Amino acid sequence: MNPYDKAHELARALTNSEELTSLIEAKNLIDQSPDDRLLIEHFRQKQMEMSSHQMQGTEPNDDQKAEWAKLVTEVNGKPNLTRYLEAEGRVGQLMQDINRILATPFEALNDTNNE
Repeated sequence: MNPYDKAHELARALTNSEELTSLIEAKNLIDQSPDDRLLIEHFRQKQMEMSSHQMQGTEPNDDQKAEWAKLVTEVNGKPNLTRYLEAEGRVGQLMQDINRILATPFEALNDTNNE
């Protein structure tokens, strides 16, 4: 069994998966609306800023928190954006699951290092 052949088979399965198909459809809807596209870009930018605070162990100031809350509310009020974010989350979960499965054969290496 050739791992490269199986990797290509997995890539084809992912391409045809419901998760990826839904994400592509949702992204296409957003791409048709300049307002939605700008809003999701702004959301991503603020999301990174909030994550940066969390990683640094700092608290965002009250204005930043208020802006983030307002932005989340605005995004949640747009069905195409919530659909996109939900689809993106499902694809992310799928990839995490696949990575966990692919890492299984290498667990034996960790076990031998701890003996």
